[in-house]
Amino acid sequence: MKNKAKKKTFLWVDVLLYASAFFISVTGMLFILKSRGFYPFKDNTLFIMDMQSQFMEFLASLRYTINGDNSIFYSWSRSLGGNYLGLYAYYLASPLSWITIFFPVDKFYAAILVLTLVKIGCCGLTFSLFASYLWNRCHPVPDTDHCWQKLILLPMAVSYALISYNMAYSFCLMWIDGVILLPLILLGLEKLLNGQKGLLYTLALTTSFICNYFTGYIVGIFTAIYLLFRLCTLVTRQTLSFYLGRVLRFAATTLLAIGLASPLLFAVLKDLASGRLTAVTYRADTITNFPFVQLLAQFTNGSYINPLYEAFPNIYCGYTALVLALLFFTLRRVSLREKLAAAGVILLLLLSFYLTRLNYFWQAFMEFTGFSHRYAFVFSFFVLYLASRTLSALPFNSFIAKWSNKPVLQLIALLLMGVVSVDMGLNGRAIILGLENDYDYDTLTFYQDNLAVIKPLTDDILSNDNGFYRVNQDFEYANNDAMLLGFNGMAHYSSTFNQTVNSLTSRLGFAQAHYWNSGHGSTPLTDSLLGVKYHLFNTPTPSFYTKIKATEYGTSSCLNENALSIVYSAPLPDRKINLDNDNPFLNQNILLNSIAGTDLEYFTFPDFEFTGNESAWSYSFTAGSDWPVYLYMQSPDFSSTKVLVNGTEAGSYFTHETNCILYLGSFTPGEKVLIDILPATSVRVEYAQIAVLNTVLLENTLLNLRTNEMRITDHKGAKLKGTIYVPEGQKIVTSIPYDIGWTVKIDGKKVPFQKYAETFIAIETEAGEHDISFTYLSPGFSTGMIVFLITLILSVLYFQPDIFRILLVKGRKNDSDIM
Repeated sequence: MKNKAKKKTFLWVDVLLYASAFFISVTGMLFILKSRGFYPFKDNTLFIMDMQSQFMEFLASLRYTINGDNSIFYSWSRSLGGNYLGLYAYYLASPLSWITIFFPVDKFYAAILVLTLVKIGCCGLTFSLFASYLWNRCHPVPDTDHCWQKLILLPMAVSYALISYNMAYSFCLMWIDGVILLPLILLGLEKLLNGQKGLLYTLALTTSFICNYFTGYIVGIFTAIYLLFRLCTLVTRQTLSFYLGRVLRFAATTLLAIGLASPLLFAVLKDLASGRLTAVTYRADTITNFPFVQLLAQFTNGSYINPLYEAFPNIYCGYTALVLALLFFTLRRVSLREKLAAAGVILLLLLSFYLTRLNYFWQAFMEFTGFSHRYAFVFSFFVLYLASRTLSALPFNSFIAKWSNKPVLQLIALLLMGVVSVDMGLNGRAIILGLENDYDYDTLTFYQDNLAVIKPLTDDILSNDNGFYRVNQDFEYANNDAMLLGFNGMAHYSSTFNQTVNSLTSRLGFAQAHYWNSGHGSTPLTDSLLGVKYHLFNTPTPSFYTKIKATEYGTSSCLNENALSIVYSAPLPDRKINLDNDNPFLNQNILLNSIAGTDLEYFTFPDFEFTGNESAWSYSFTAGSDWPVYLYMQSPDFSSTKVLVNGTEAGSYFTHETNCILYLGSFTPGEKVLIDILPATSVRVEYAQIAVLNTVLLENTLLNLRTNEMRITDHKGAKLKGTIYVPEGQKIVTSIPYDIGWTVKIDGKKVPFQKYAETFIAIETEAGEHDISFTYLSPGFSTGMIVFLITLILSVLYFQPDIFRILLVKGRKNDSDIM
């Protein structure tokens, strides 16, 4: 009975520690947010930087994979269509991400808040689990009367949840999973070193690789460093063979973890190979990243660094943790070997921040735009580990015996919790304030107002037309509106971008910068070729389109009656199409002529005059028809610039969103047109072109192409099925980005497909009427599943070697019963 009571007491202490670590961490984060006026207290949302332009939209897109045109493998909402599993593995694979599907899009600020709080709380929870193990390791014979001493570890768990890293990267929640899982992985490693097979280690490391391959890589490196650290403190001549066996088990279980995560690891690496990895560079222009002495400033409360242009790591984890970590090196109960090994780990991590080559190693030898110390959380963890190790090793029992009649220890614990809460709260507030000053958090009102501008239009389109088509837009709330609102769009911004699509759209005159591409700068020609049936405008609309709905905010949705299906028959005499001209209008002429087998000038180029200089200039010409007129300028400079047409503002130019073709309007034949360019700062124009679109020629060519479109009968779950007629001498042409993940079947038989214009899918087949289908499976997934299944079998053999013997015996017994 006494043993049961003891176990119950120990259990309640552990439960109290774990629950308190979670809920106090969440409460601390709420207080930080309240101090800066965030929802639910005031109007600020957590939408800022990558959270606003990427992560939030991607989380919203999860709901559209369940039902509709998209699936977990493919999304038509990104860059004309693209691999979704790769994006999912890079940004969304944390199981916690699915919390957000329970929130409507217009309340998504609440979804992000809940997800943030849950992840912060989980950081505190997992560290408390690890710290509890440390305590038990230092107190192998627990004393019921003194077991409540373990709660002294609670401030360290809360510090871990509120470290500077978590505050600074609160807009990149995908990286916080690494912070959550690191303590569990090392707890599993500790148990493996203690003689267990390593099930917890394998499962936690697998989850880390699944949640985010990059933080999984970081955690994997640090786990190896931590193993060496522990071996330095544990290995003796007598135990050498035992720990050699532990190291072999570590290697085996690590390989099992990688194998079990293979379906997503293979998928994300394949997807990155189509974009991000094509731009990988490794530079070591300098030996060091900064003067080493300046790193000391990062150990002070409130040390904010702009994360996009950071030079220093976010490593602050509290003054209390720093003091206790330093005290670790003075404890008599800690061996000299352990102190030296700990000092070695600290030195290695500091040198990693300081030395360029070591820093690149932690970044998998990739150069990132900002966020250059994404592994900084492992340093904070190790400092808090040393602090927890100190608390676990302090002689509390003798202290309690001296003050047996007074609650001194409880008061010290409360004081420590109070100090840590104030310290980490002020630090978190300072970092959130720094982000707010540099980038501005979207307000709840701003978010809802932007949805009111676009969502009624897309909802109207989707509710009235259940066909398969694309929607373009010349205005946006963020870079991934299509993924936020669930329509098949043109724009996309992520690290899993498609380089060939970005390159093509740029050459056709669309706005494109960094990893982002868009539908800004489209013309009726590109809209029609790319299957854009609907276009959202907040500017004057060319007569080529038919307005179908308008909002009170000046935005409207328009129908493009000439839009092609994304699959149709066309001559396409040559799949190699040269679109390397500086003139995007000429490139559009070439593309359509190459597909349609024509030789027509859809865009023509009137003579125009230039006056002015780099500070302000004008173009002028005389209109020869009432067809739509467009302007394109090319410059290496960035400057917010107004474009006026006959004194009326027509748009802006020379920003990332406006470096593209601009619609100027339609004019009366013989009318004099003056275009004034008014930049905020001087701009050097390297190339400029005015073009007129002959809509009569365009409509005639499109009409011919539309006669042999694919009649789509099914377009759910990233699959296309239907029928198509292919005339003699023509090919099946698509505006589907080329991807080896597609399987194309004609009349039930798998057929090869080729790439045209270095971007899209084309298929050669016999003339006649055909059934045709397109099915997508993310590249790398099948191979990853094979590796996963093999690894799963090996895992069962490793962790449960008797299971096959039991099944074999059972099978023989059944056979004998039958006999």
